[in-house]
Amino acid sequence: MNRKKTEADRKFLKLLESDGDEAVLGDEFKSELVKQIMIESVESYEYCASGRALCTQCKTLLSATDGGHVFRHLDRCTGKRAASEPIPETSDESLRSVEPLAKQRKLTDFSKRQFTKEQTSKITRALAKHALRTGKSFNYMGGDCMRELVIDVANATGSGIFGKEAKAQIPHRQTIQTHTLRFSDELIKRAFGELKPYVGKQRVNLIVDHGKIVSNCLSMFASYIDDTFKLRLLPIGFIPSTDSKTGADTVDAIIDRLQSVGWSEEEARACSITADGALANLGTHFSSYIRCVSHSIHLLGEKVVDPLEKHAKMLDPEIMKLLPIARECLDNAQNVSSAIRNNFQACSEMSRLPTLPNDTRWLNGLKCLVDVTELSKEILDLVSKLSLKGRTSMYWLNDHPEYDNAVLHILKPLLTYSIDFQRQDEVTIHRVLPAYKIVDKDIVDLDLIEAMATSGLKPLQHYYSQFGTHHYGATLLSPRTKHMKNFTKEERKRALMSKFRRILTYILDLGVNPKRQPLDEEDLKLAAYLIDLGESIDKGDFDIEMEQHLSNFEDDLQDLSWTPEDDECHKIQMYPDVIHLPGKPSMFQFANGEFVELDKVKEAVAYFGSKTVLNNNGSKVRPSLEQVHTKFRFIRNRNHMDKLRDNYKFQTRDETLKLLSLVWRQLCSPKLEKWARYAWVAAGYDVPRPASFETPAQLLFPRGVAGDCTMHGCSSTSFVKCLYCEKLFCFEHFVIDHHNC
Repeated sequence: MNRKKTEADRKFLKLLESDGDEAVLGDEFKSELVKQIMIESVESYEYCASGRALCTQCKTLLSATDGGHVFRHLDRCTGKRAASEPIPETSDESLRSVEPLAKQRKLTDFSKRQFTKEQTSKITRALAKHALRTGKSFNYMGGDCMRELVIDVANATGSGIFGKEAKAQIPHRQTIQTHTLRFSDELIKRAFGELKPYVGKQRVNLIVDHGKIVSNCLSMFASYIDDTFKLRLLPIGFIPSTDSKTGADTVDAIIDRLQSVGWSEEEARACSITADGALANLGTHFSSYIRCVSHSIHLLGEKVVDPLEKHAKMLDPEIMKLLPIARECLDNAQNVSSAIRNNFQACSEMSRLPTLPNDTRWLNGLKCLVDVTELSKEILDLVSKLSLKGRTSMYWLNDHPEYDNAVLHILKPLLTYSIDFQRQDEVTIHRVLPAYKIVDKDIVDLDLIEAMATSGLKPLQHYYSQFGTHHYGATLLSPRTKHMKNFTKEERKRALMSKFRRILTYILDLGVNPKRQPLDEEDLKLAAYLIDLGESIDKGDFDIEMEQHLSNFEDDLQDLSWTPEDDECHKIQMYPDVIHLPGKPSMFQFANGEFVELDKVKEAVAYFGSKTVLNNNGSKVRPSLEQVHTKFRFIRNRNHMDKLRDNYKFQTRDETLKLLSLVWRQLCSPKLEKWARYAWVAAGYDVPRPASFETPAQLLFPRGVAGDCTMHGCSSTSFVKCLYCEKLFCFEHFVIDHHNC
């Protein structure tokens, strides 16, 4: 029996049947046939529950409260279903599973809530920053998927429900692009602002290259070394270029770009420039041209397998017959890598994917060969799932491991060096000149190795001749390449002249005043020697100093047994802390605990003030003599060490460097900062006395230091406590193994 409609019920039905949006149907209420009635709030323009529900079969209004009245109504409901099929027998379960005639719209479709002006502005800025950071296309940022995401995030994190009207407020593609370009311009201005102070100092080097993946575009970067010897790299331009990209066109594009941000043409041409061999003529338009080493590494690797025409004429015909085997190895590796990458099922079963084949860089084929060789067991397990071309290539590589090993034996060091060179993030002076000497013509293990080594030695002089004084100087200062066997005496002299003159122009301007320019560990790599060298240059005896420096290089390293084939030679740093040691034992220790080599005692006294009279030898004003040389002279006593360990040769060069590195690193611990400051007080300087502190002896050799060595499986007695990891070590694991936590 139908319930009599009240005045309120008729009002709700009238609102639902009208064209307005004052009342709408909301979510289901206990059954798919019953919907809640939502009414619009006058204050917030949002929909809220009215407390009533509507039966979609008979249009009867029900109370939206708990109870069994809804199912009782559905049992006796006389409304007919507007569907092509007859209504099935009614029961509680059948009524609960029946779907309505039409799918009801979501509540967000009716919401009229909008973003405020401030919220819309924040959303626009957020989308623009996301596009700038990720490089996503503007069509994607303004597309429907991104707009739906913003609405979902707003509904999940805020109060209320945003719908179609709020979605329409989200900015479109053009607005996002405008804001993104504005942000990018601001970033570029900031980048040029950081770069501007170094332009007049001739410390800016431009790095340019024409696009390979994005065709006909010139990429521009600027690198410079700041006042703390940190290498900085800034992107400054991505310039469209014509198909006929001549050197003159490239120069005009570079200068126009720099002039657009306020540089003068003179400032632009005062920069040095780094580019590949195709842009070598840029050197006539800028202060100097530096040949890109990375390109040379790739070209050398390529010409080992595919010699230049003039070099091919110089090679034996038997060697030329073997070189195509190396090319076949690389091609097959790329085929296998491509087959795996194009097979989603194979990708899902691999622990990691091989390198993606790419023809823009020649060493890409070598990277594919390295990965395929390392993953060969996994690839063979799923080789049946690969394409015919991929299977054939993998079977060939698996049947000829001797060829794979031969190619890797010759070319893999070049790949290792190339990756290391491209990842450098500071001025280490270790990674400038390519490791050409790694290709050894004396290796005769396999015919292919001999053929590749012979072929690879031919283009050495060809590419080596393209380097200038920058490469000579950087290599000369490298601790790992001081032998300089590939350089003549004149080249070495030119290297010193170029490198030292360039750096001294601003090193000497900094002076030795620590208040004006504090020195850190990076400064010690160059400043220690160059500051000392400045007086000799002023006196005009630079050549004498230079020759002495060259001879010292050779004498210092004549006992080293490093060769290009040794694994130790390819490490970034042999003993990291040794390069921070000053060149002479006379060290001054600044108040912040940093060491620097200075012989200018009077200048230090004038700056800090002294309570004592200056001695002839300066011993009273040398903190290093007071706290280091006097207190730690026992380190030089080797009697006990020689008796206890016959096989340990402390007097050899390598072991001396290790021990110096260990002692120096422990003395540089932050825990000894107050002790380092006290050295100035003990030497008579008028500086504040630090609070109570512990000495190196108390920290390195505390009570209970003679315990068990912390190394696993070691039964030796410990003798020292590391100031960094605070663990106890025996002599073998601390000194001989060179502990460097």
